[in-house]
Amino acid sequence: MLGRPVPCCGPGPPGLSCDLQEADALLVVLDLRECPATCRRPTPCLWSRTSGTVLRPAGGQRLACGPGPPGLSCYLQEANALLVVLDLRDCPATCRRPTPCCGPLGVSCPAYKVKASTGTAGMPGGNMDFEGNDITIDDFIAEHCEGESEIARFYAGKRLFVTGSTGFCGSILLEKIIRSCPDVEKIYVLMRPKKGKSLEERFKAQFDGPVFERLRVTRPGFQLKVYPLEGDCSQPRLGLSDESVEKLKETQVIFHVAATVRFDEKMRLATAINVQSNIDLLRLARTMPDLKAFVHVSTAYSFPQRKLVEEVFYEPDVSPDRLLNIVNNMDDAMLEAITPQLITTWPNTYAFTKAVGEAAIREHSHGLPVVMVRPSIVISTAREPIAGWINNVYGPTGVVMGAGVGLLKVLHCDGELRADMVPVDMVINNIIAAAWDMGLSKENQQNEEAKVEESEHEADPAVLNFVSSPDSPITWGGFMELCAKGVHIPSVRCIWYYDFRVVRNIHLYNVYIMLMHLLPALLVDTGCRLVGKKPFLWDAYKKIHKFSAVIAHFATNEWTFKNDNVHKLWDKMTPVDRKIFEFNCKNLRWEQYFTTYMKGLRVYLLEDPLDTLPQGKVKYRKLKIIHYTIKTCAILLLCWLLLQFLRFIFL
Repeated sequence: MLGRPVPCCGPGPPGLSCDLQEADALLVVLDLRECPATCRRPTPCLWSRTSGTVLRPAGGQRLACGPGPPGLSCYLQEANALLVVLDLRDCPATCRRPTPCCGPLGVSCPAYKVKASTGTAGMPGGNMDFEGNDITIDDFIAEHCEGESEIARFYAGKRLFVTGSTGFCGSILLEKIIRSCPDVEKIYVLMRPKKGKSLEERFKAQFDGPVFERLRVTRPGFQLKVYPLEGDCSQPRLGLSDESVEKLKETQVIFHVAATVRFDEKMRLATAINVQSNIDLLRLARTMPDLKAFVHVSTAYSFPQRKLVEEVFYEPDVSPDRLLNIVNNMDDAMLEAITPQLITTWPNTYAFTKAVGEAAIREHSHGLPVVMVRPSIVISTAREPIAGWINNVYGPTGVVMGAGVGLLKVLHCDGELRADMVPVDMVINNIIAAAWDMGLSKENQQNEEAKVEESEHEADPAVLNFVSSPDSPITWGGFMELCAKGVHIPSVRCIWYYDFRVVRNIHLYNVYIMLMHLLPALLVDTGCRLVGKKPFLWDAYKKIHKFSAVIAHFATNEWTFKNDNVHKLWDKMTPVDRKIFEFNCKNLRWEQYFTTYMKGLRVYLLEDPLDTLPQGKVKYRKLKIIHYTIKTCAILLLCWLLLQFLRFIFL
């Protein structure tokens, strides 16, 4: 247990686990796990038990505080294990020092200074986030749960190398390792100067975003564990200097997350990053004598022509050596001209080069502790480090964004087919656990060059298909239906009223495109020219249609994925690690998840905080009135024209 129970209780909150400080923004964690049940219901001063919401003062109104804790942000339940979070941000200073009734239970908990709150996902009436709703009670229970984490113990004292650490998945991976494996010795990250910023400037800027907010509060100085190395996955030997290569020889765990995820990337660049970098990194791995695990992140859609995707390697039509030979011996014009003949049954250069990249991993990994993880479509965080966080519009997120702001009206999609998407934080937990599992089997082995001679008799690296459809299926129609609930939190950045539909028939889809995209774009841009403004909508729809065509391939086809190896990995984990490194898709609750997802799109992509929700609703009502007014007028005009036509014919 976390502390000794105290038999008597006073009027204040039980189990106060940290000192309350005089601050304008403060969250406090109370541990009720060893308190008598009679002491578990202190009277809150800001909590409404009936509505399940945190009451906020109007204007400059002062709040009256009772004897209990202010700002209770979750329901108190009769349970033997419970952590409760108090929000003291709107309470007068005189109310910030309630008397603990059971005494401190020894939970190490800092006072959380945070930004304006916007509600907590998965918690009724929760009020504890950084900007999008972010840390739930379950997170605190996981971080303070009893027992030792086997995975964290494996990473203790380890030296890691991460590629793609500035990307969507990479940044979540970096944060999670530092937060949940606090005794990791050092983490080398591959980073390149970008957009006029030096390596040092980009390194510093990475930790300024919302992903690392939790670490900045709970573990100041966490950056000291991270060591940036200048490099570039599109360059030979990852663009690393001799000095950096020498430093990396002490690496024990490699996470190769870097990739170009643009579906229409030029073949030369896509090959360099998704194929050549795999080979170069595997060669570097052979210089690391104490390497325990090498995790390569691919995609579940690397072989989309296969409707059944098992956890095995497949052979692409073009071998890695042949593709590299073609790319290295052709100029750009010729390479782009033959690209359609190269990719054949693949829908784009991304999927094609990821497939060839997998073959490169298979050919060059013999004797190395390699495991490959294939996630499906990766979307925003489900829970950690902040719920709903996302920083890109790839995949279905772009569709939801376009529809949400009122631009995208129709998508070529079969709503009855299964979609397969996974939250990024669950993907990362799976990746971390996969390295742990591989590391256990290699803990007492050395990375000997002699093993290369036995390569022909060695098994292929393990493959894990991290997918959701076998365990928590959802259709494209169900996905769009849940996302449509985002109209309840409209953004002030909406351009038009939400009026989105999915269409299976390609011919009907093209009719909708003409009537709902191209015709309005033509009218709006004509109006812009007449008043002397720059037209914009036609070009915007050209980009949207290009993007929609890519998504349509996945939304009009269906795949069956096997994920037995993922289940086996989950079964190996201890109960403690299952809480800390949660990736069981059977626990996904899509309706709850998409509530958070839509908030995250609003807050993190549209950069529109939930504080503006009242203004967003006002604007949305106006757009709704305008939408239906125009729609009614159009129908009346059509009826009038039809009537005139009939009169002309019959009279």
